[in-house]
Amino acid sequence: MTAIVAAAGLLGLIVGSFLNVVIWRLPRGQSLVFPASHCPACGQPIRAWDNIPVLGWVLLRGRCRDCRASISPRYPLVEAGTAALFAIVTAHLGLDWRLPAYLYLCAVGVALAVIDIDHHRLPNALVLPSYPVVAGLLLLAVIAGGAWGDGLRAAAA
Repeated sequence: MTAIVAAAGLLGLIVGSFLNVVIWRLPRGQSLVFPASHCPACGQPIRAWDNIPVLGWVLLRGRCRDCRASISPRYPLVEAGTAALFAIVTAHLGLDWRLPAYLYLCAVGVALAVIDIDHHRLPNALVLPSYPVVAGLLLLAVIAGGAWGDGLRAAAA
Protein backbone atom coordinates (compact mmCIF):
# COMPACT_ATOMS: atom_id res chain seq x y z
CA MET A 1 0.00 0.00 0.00
CA THR A 2 2.90 2.37 0.72
CA ALA A 3 4.12 2.12 -2.87
CA ILE A 4 0.65 2.96 -4.17
CA VAL A 5 0.40 6.02 -1.91
CA ALA A 6 3.89 7.13 -3.00
CA ALA A 7 2.93 6.67 -6.66
CA ALA A 8 -0.20 8.75 -6.07
CA GLY A 9 1.95 11.46 -4.48
CA LEU A 10 4.28 11.43 -7.48
CA LEU A 11 1.28 11.67 -9.80
CA GLY A 12 0.07 14.59 -7.67
CA LEU A 13 3.38 16.41 -8.20
CA ILE A 14 3.03 16.04 -11.97
CA VAL A 15 -0.63 17.07 -11.94
CA GLY A 16 0.21 19.98 -9.64
CA SER A 17 2.79 21.20 -12.14
CA PHE A 18 0.12 21.21 -14.86
CA LEU A 19 -2.34 22.91 -12.48
CA ASN A 20 0.10 25.81 -12.21
CA VAL A 21 -0.25 26.24 -15.98
CA VAL A 22 -4.05 26.07 -15.69
CA ILE A 23 -4.10 28.55 -12.79
CA TRP A 24 -1.95 31.07 -14.67
CA ARG A 25 -3.32 30.74 -18.22
CA LEU A 26 -7.02 29.86 -17.96
CA PRO A 27 -8.19 33.15 -16.35
CA ARG A 28 -6.14 35.05 -18.94
CA GLY A 29 -7.76 33.20 -21.85
CA GLN A 30 -4.45 31.67 -22.96
CA SER A 31 -3.91 28.22 -24.41
CA LEU A 32 -3.06 25.51 -21.89
CA VAL A 33 -0.85 23.77 -24.45
CA PHE A 34 1.01 26.38 -26.51
CA PRO A 35 3.45 27.98 -26.08
CA ALA A 36 5.55 25.78 -23.82
CA SER A 37 6.17 26.92 -20.25
CA HIS A 38 8.13 30.15 -20.18
CA CYS A 39 9.16 32.90 -17.78
CA PRO A 40 6.43 35.57 -17.65
CA ALA A 41 9.10 38.26 -17.12
CA CYS A 42 11.56 37.53 -19.95
CA GLY A 43 9.63 35.03 -22.08
CA GLN A 44 12.46 32.47 -22.15
CA PRO A 45 11.30 28.83 -22.29
CA ILE A 46 11.65 26.84 -19.08
CA ARG A 47 14.22 24.10 -19.52
CA ALA A 48 13.01 20.55 -18.89
CA TRP A 49 15.32 20.05 -15.90
CA ASP A 50 14.11 23.33 -14.37
CA ASN A 51 10.49 22.22 -14.75
CA ILE A 52 10.74 19.29 -12.31
CA PRO A 53 8.00 19.82 -9.71
CA VAL A 54 9.21 21.44 -6.47
CA LEU A 55 12.85 20.44 -7.08
CA GLY A 56 13.26 22.81 -10.05
CA TRP A 57 12.08 25.77 -7.96
CA VAL A 58 14.38 24.81 -5.07
CA LEU A 59 17.44 24.38 -7.31
CA LEU A 60 16.78 27.73 -8.99
CA ARG A 61 16.29 29.30 -5.55
CA GLY A 62 12.97 30.70 -6.71
CA ARG A 63 14.43 32.69 -9.61
CA CYS A 64 14.35 32.49 -13.40
CA ARG A 65 17.54 30.97 -14.78
CA ASP A 66 17.77 33.62 -17.50
CA CYS A 67 16.59 36.96 -16.09
CA ARG A 68 16.73 36.15 -12.35
CA ALA A 69 13.13 37.36 -11.88
CA SER A 70 11.48 35.99 -8.77
CA ILE A 71 9.29 32.90 -9.15
CA SER A 72 6.42 32.78 -6.68
CA PRO A 73 6.68 30.15 -3.94
CA ARG A 74 3.08 29.33 -4.80
CA TYR A 75 4.30 27.14 -7.68
CA PRO A 76 5.96 24.51 -5.46
CA LEU A 77 3.17 24.90 -2.88
CA VAL A 78 0.53 24.00 -5.48
CA GLU A 79 2.65 21.04 -6.61
CA ALA A 80 3.37 19.79 -3.09
CA GLY A 81 -0.20 20.43 -1.95
CA THR A 82 -1.63 18.47 -4.86
CA ALA A 83 0.83 15.65 -4.15
CA ALA A 84 -0.22 15.59 -0.49
CA LEU A 85 -3.93 15.54 -1.38
CA PHE A 86 -3.42 12.71 -3.87
CA ALA A 87 -1.44 10.70 -1.30
CA ILE A 88 -3.97 11.30 1.51
CA VAL A 89 -6.99 10.40 -0.63
CA THR A 90 -5.25 7.29 -1.95
CA ALA A 91 -4.24 6.23 1.58
CA HIS A 92 -7.85 6.66 2.69
CA LEU A 93 -9.55 4.91 -0.26
CA GLY A 94 -6.89 2.47 -1.38
CA LEU A 95 -7.28 0.98 -4.83
CA ASP A 96 -10.96 1.67 -5.18
CA TRP A 97 -13.01 2.39 -8.28
CA ARG A 98 -13.93 5.78 -6.78
CA LEU A 99 -10.29 6.87 -6.63
CA PRO A 100 -10.06 8.46 -10.12
CA ALA A 101 -13.15 10.61 -9.43
CA TYR A 102 -11.79 11.75 -6.07
CA LEU A 103 -8.35 12.54 -7.49
CA TYR A 104 -9.96 14.50 -10.31
CA LEU A 105 -11.99 16.45 -7.75
CA CYS A 106 -8.82 17.16 -5.75
CA ALA A 107 -7.05 18.52 -8.83
CA VAL A 108 -9.98 20.66 -9.97
CA GLY A 109 -10.51 21.84 -6.40
CA VAL A 110 -6.90 23.04 -6.10
CA ALA A 111 -7.09 24.90 -9.41
CA LEU A 112 -10.46 26.48 -8.58
CA ALA A 113 -9.35 27.52 -5.09
CA VAL A 114 -6.23 29.31 -6.32
CA ILE A 115 -8.02 30.94 -9.27
CA ASP A 116 -10.75 32.10 -6.89
CA ILE A 117 -8.17 33.59 -4.51
CA ASP A 118 -6.54 35.49 -7.39
CA HIS A 119 -9.52 36.51 -9.51
CA HIS A 120 -12.61 36.04 -7.29
CA ARG A 121 -14.31 33.91 -9.90
CA LEU A 122 -14.65 30.30 -10.90
CA PRO A 123 -14.17 29.90 -14.67
CA ASN A 124 -16.90 27.97 -16.46
CA ALA A 125 -14.23 26.47 -18.71
CA LEU A 126 -13.11 24.47 -15.67
CA VAL A 127 -16.33 24.07 -13.69
CA LEU A 128 -18.77 22.97 -16.40
CA PRO A 129 -16.72 20.09 -17.88
CA SER A 130 -16.17 18.78 -14.37
CA TYR A 131 -19.84 17.82 -13.95
CA PRO A 132 -19.93 15.17 -16.69
CA VAL A 133 -16.38 14.01 -15.98
CA VAL A 134 -17.09 13.34 -12.29
CA ALA A 135 -20.52 11.88 -13.07
CA GLY A 136 -18.97 9.52 -15.60
CA LEU A 137 -16.15 8.48 -13.27
CA LEU A 138 -18.58 7.85 -10.41
CA LEU A 139 -20.94 5.93 -12.69
CA LEU A 140 -18.01 3.77 -13.74
CA ALA A 141 -17.22 3.20 -10.05
CA VAL A 142 -20.82 2.18 -9.36
CA ILE A 143 -20.89 -0.26 -12.29
CA ALA A 144 -17.42 -1.72 -11.74
CA GLY A 145 -17.66 -1.83 -7.96
CA GLY A 146 -21.24 -3.09 -7.85
CA ALA A 147 -22.23 -0.31 -5.45
CA TRP A 148 -25.76 0.02 -6.85
CA GLY A 149 -27.16 1.32 -3.57
CA ASP A 150 -24.62 4.15 -3.55
CA GLY A 151 -25.46 4.93 -7.16
CA LEU A 152 -29.21 5.04 -6.46
CA ARG A 153 -28.68 7.32 -3.47
CA ALA A 154 -26.50 9.63 -5.56
CA ALA A 155 -29.09 9.72 -8.36
CA ALA A 156 -31.85 10.50 -5.87
CA ALA A 157 -29.80 13.32 -4.36
